[in-house]
Amino acid sequence: MIRLPFAQAPWEAFRDTMRSGGSVEILFYLVLGLIAVSTALAAIYRFQARRAEPTRFHLPSKLFLEIIRQLDLSVVQRDLLRRISTDLDLEHPTVILLSPVIFDDHAHRWNLRHVRYGADAEKHTKTLSALRAELFGPPVPAASSPATSRPATNKH
Repeated sequence: MIRLPFAQAPWEAFRDTMRSGGSVEILFYLVLGLIAVSTALAAIYRFQARRAEPTRFHLPSKLFLEIIRQLDLSVVQRDLLRRISTDLDLEHPTVILLSPVIFDDHAHRWNLRHVRYGADAEKHTKTLSALRAELFGPPVPAASSPATSRPATNKH
């Protein structure tokens, strides 16, 4: 067997040192070096994975804040939406932006919990109505609604 001195010399030196009751210090540095290299490789892998697929909205609250920031709302209206979602402790606050019925339900619950009666409640009711109109357009009167003007049929 041909021995290459430049390729086998470090291993042989280590093996000979350990056979002759060599230092534990060398083994310690070897293990420490392996841990450092594997940690560096893991960090590089995670960094590359995050750059490849950025997840901006892993938290529902961040998604909600980004959506209301992009809507054409005043600062007061955005703050009111933020207060409603925070005070009601909504797990997914964006749900109040899905439909006027859901918005009305949450706004009514918030209004009952956090607003005093009298002029303050009336002011908040008007503000909530204006916010609803800004988000979903003016409310459709119940009499002209297509669902109520159609005759009921029992076709299956």
